[in-house]
Amino acid sequence: SSGRASRRLDRRLLQEEDGMAVSAPAKIAIYVFSLFHPKEVEVAPVDNSVLRVRCGQEITRLEGAARKALGVGCRVDSYSDGPAEFELSIPGKIARQYKGTAEIHPGDNQVLPVVRMDTETIVAAMVAAELSTDVPMAAFEAQAIAARSYLVAGGKRHRVAHSCDTTHCQFMRDPPGPNHKATIAAAK
Repeated sequence: SSGRASRRLDRRLLQEEDGMAVSAPAKIAIYVFSLFHPKEVEVAPVDNSVLRVRCGQEITRLEGAARKALGVGCRVDSYSDGPAEFELSIPGKIARQYKGTAEIHPGDNQVLPVVRMDTETIVAAMVAAELSTDVPMAAFEAQAIAARSYLVAGGKRHRVAHSCDTTHCQFMRDPPGPNHKATIAAAK
């Protein structure tokens, strides 16, 4: 059907630019906690994940209930060099869970935590932040198209990231679970 073909086209995130097809990056960088202007950020593993935290020449293995303060230049990933499941927090203010990688950039009198996640995870997190679970599935699907299109069309909105997690760019919370309507809509 034409609706299915339209969703496939949107799914590929294609747009014309000087006659060339352009697609979204596989991983998108999101500047997180920007409203808080953090001076310090901590990381902790989620569930049974094991994190590799690289700060300069120091490499720390984080697992279990371990936490680590992150400074400028620190990077968080898994030992497989792939996405890791972790919690980033500003102690005493906010904590969110992510699946991806993180790095801390310098800012004016603050640190700039940037999380890289795959496009569909970000779309699902954006959709879940915007809609309550009692709305029809069609609303989730429409919101997923809008969020994905916004990410692709906007390019890099910040010096260190494509987007941020506030209403300045697109509101985002923790990525939802695999059976959440937002995750299902983002995968269509």
